[in-house]
Amino acid sequence: MPEGQHAENLAWIQEQAQDLRPQSPGMQRLFDRALNGEGELLRISPHRTALRLEAEVHDAAPDGWLLKIAHPRRRGEALRRHFSNAPAEREAEAWRLLAPRLGVGVRVEAQQLRPQLGLFARNYFEGKAAQANDATAAGLARLHHERWVDRDLALSDLLWVKTENGLTLLPLDLGHATVSMLPPPTEKIYLALARILSAMPAEQAEPWASSLLAAHDELLPSWQVEDLLRRSTRTRERRAWQRSRRALRTCSNFIAEGSGVRRRGFEEAPPAWPLPVDAQPLSEGPRSSTVATTQAVWKFYPRSGAWQNVRRSLGAGPGRAAYRALAWLEILALPSSRPLAYLPHPNGEWIASTWVPGEEPTLEQLPKIAGYLSRLHRTGVGLRDAKRSNFRQSASGELILIDVDGITRGVEDAARDLARVIAESPQDDSLTESARASYAAVHAPLIDARFEVRFQERLAAFRSKLAGQQDSAR
Repeated sequence: MPEGQHAENLAWIQEQAQDLRPQSPGMQRLFDRALNGEGELLRISPHRTALRLEAEVHDAAPDGWLLKIAHPRRRGEALRRHFSNAPAEREAEAWRLLAPRLGVGVRVEAQQLRPQLGLFARNYFEGKAAQANDATAAGLARLHHERWVDRDLALSDLLWVKTENGLTLLPLDLGHATVSMLPPPTEKIYLALARILSAMPAEQAEPWASSLLAAHDELLPSWQVEDLLRRSTRTRERRAWQRSRRALRTCSNFIAEGSGVRRRGFEEAPPAWPLPVDAQPLSEGPRSSTVATTQAVWKFYPRSGAWQNVRRSLGAGPGRAAYRALAWLEILALPSSRPLAYLPHPNGEWIASTWVPGEEPTLEQLPKIAGYLSRLHRTGVGLRDAKRSNFRQSASGELILIDVDGITRGVEDAARDLARVIAESPQDDSLTESARASYAAVHAPLIDARFEVRFQERLAAFRSKLAGQQDSAR
């Protein structure tokens, strides 16, 4: 039986469909099977459900069917449909144009039952998943020569299938694709390549970028690998940030609760505030207090002054920012604690994240923290508070970030971030050089004369500040 988001979607679809049914008998059978809970769930969100339905006896598609049900819950959907074709109809038309050019046999159907309910079906394709290699790069170039371009492409959307012309690279999702009669502008092809690279880890994308441009030398003769990688980094950071908004509303992983939100399956209530006298917080200060429970780590951001009240009323409080930063890092696949809940409180904000077992890194592990910081910068993320106490080292030796209050969008001051890491090491110690070498091993292109001057300035300032704090503690 369908559960969670799938069950919610089916209830919404049935409410929208009421007595409406597709005109085509084949589409009607697929739709009824989906409403009965049949099919393998491929993708799901509050606005779309994609299923694989097995072939029936004497079916025209021996490998089964892909059924997409578009059920957007946005306001003004009827107005959108007045100015543009429905997604299901656009995708069906794209397949009818592209399939003959590639020599692919495809059966497609689409019908819009109402503005907030559309159906798209095509035969399911079996094949071999595409890899980031020269063959896939050449296959993408052929697709672009066939006047196809997709602004929302990922490597997982590509499949090698057998056709009358041999093995052919096939895009599986044409929901955001354009298939035209004229060659697409080179800028659109360039953006599509940056998009597919941005959907991959930076360490995997960088070696493949040159292969992509080499395969597209006729279409993109003047583009450089460095420009493509810079664009893919910006795209990766921006798209991940946009996706992190889903953690603040009902989606496949989270569910809204009043003006807050929780990860599905996490039901623990936040601690009482103010904290009981006998409570033993992990940390306590004027800006935040952290408490560990049996299921999570809860952090409270109290209201402090009129300006903070205004920020929170506009949805810009520090707790909300930290919670979204955790979701952002999770999407970017950077090792950090996972977000579990964001719950506004009359006196501030609560956020919950997963408990990360492990020890605080030692001074000897500063080079590993510098390497982690370099990985953040390579992905387009800054960290203004990269100190040892904000990390834990797991039993396997992996560094995990547990405090994200210093996370920034974009690398505002890479030299400052690195100086904050190294400031904890003794002056002129070998650890300083080891940490710098660890950072440069991943992010050498960023280091130049300007970086060096800024780094030395901030390193001296941070060491002076830390020395003053130690003297005060004595």
